[in-house]
Amino acid sequence: MQQLHKILFLTPTIGTRWITYQQYLLHYHFPKSKTKLINGTERWNFKLQENCVWFDFIKLAIKDENSFDYFVHIDEDCFLLDSDIIEYCINLINKKGIDLIGPKDIIENFRDGDPSSLNSFFMIGKISTLKDVWSQFDFELKKNHTISSENTNIKHQEPYYVFFWNYYVKNYKIDFLDTNFDSRFNCTAITKNNTTYALHMWFTREWFKNFDLYGMPNNKRYFLVEEYLKTKFNINRLKLKLEYLKPVLIKIKLKGFTGRLLTFIFRYKNE
Repeated sequence: MQQLHKILFLTPTIGTRWITYQQYLLHYHFPKSKTKLINGTERWNFKLQENCVWFDFIKLAIKDENSFDYFVHIDEDCFLLDSDIIEYCINLINKKGIDLIGPKDIIENFRDGDPSSLNSFFMIGKISTLKDVWSQFDFELKKNHTISSENTNIKHQEPYYVFFWNYYVKNYKIDFLDTNFDSRFNCTAITKNNTTYALHMWFTREWFKNFDLYGMPNNKRYFLVEEYLKTKFNINRLKLKLEYLKPVLIKIKLKGFTGRLLTFIFRYKNE
């Protein structure tokens, strides 16, 4: 598909080991595309509005609008297994008039949120449309029946829902990808026609802890998916670290005081 090399992938990351696998898979499927990492260790206060880190991907995408047509916002614990789902989404955007697409924020065993909004662990859209939405963005926008016909009595609220409501008030269309509970790793799978195209693991900040998640220790889930990815894509962990990735110094705000630590946020060497 000709458009695939014009995709910009954007990922907020806290620098866990899983960003290495996520980045490897993106470049495995889309070697001509570009990935950008966002320091996800700070500025999560949505009262900061445009300065909240959640919105950084918008500004970075717009900055590269002359080089890329599409953006994909994808979390560091979301592993892309098959590139066909990207092709499917771009086809919907170009031929069906869809402006933003991803999983609905009602997800089995994990979320009971706004049925008219996406969960941002995986979402795709045109950068030109994103720029238009951002140009007149209303951070105080409240959901009501004029924005979406979906039920306004939401059990689980997320402050980033305002992003999607801004799409609706400009009459842009949002469409949804199917998700299922994947019992192999007790995670969320993006699926289509009984095929799994991506896995989202959840609880990445606590990936090393062994608390129970639907009958399986959380850290075991991650080790199982690691072995699965290594086998499926013939990934050598040591080679992954030494040949494909590079460390980046970031500033971390520590609880109680501010300091500078060396942490490893891995970036693909060809970025």
